[in-house]
Amino acid sequence: MENPQPLIDAYPRKIVNIHPALLPGYGGKGMYGAFVHQAVIANREKQSGITIHYVDEHYDHGDIIFQATCAIEPGDTPERLAQKNTRAGTRTLPGYCRAGDPAALIYFLRQPAGYY
Repeated sequence: MENPQPLIDAYPRKIVNIHPALLPGYGGKGMYGAFVHQAVIANREKQSGITIHYVDEHYDHGDIIFQATCAIEPGDTPERLAQKNTRAGTRTLPGYCRAGDPAALIYFLRQPAGYY
């Protein structure tokens, strides 16, 4: 999937996305919301987390700015993992915005409810 080129061209390295998994794994087509968390758990990963990355012309592809991790515990469900990732993201993003480029534009692709 491609991101809108006019927007990317207008704000190079100024648009960031928070992805609900550790990239470069678990990104791309179909890797959003509960699908990400189901895949991570099915692969018996020991940790997951969020990735803050620059948005470029390719979906879930831009340079990684920061990753925050959380442990996956026995019995975790996709819903529980989503909650852990949400906590990791809400602790991390405000600090990035304060420390990063003040002109940074936070761009969230429209996702269904419960994306994180």
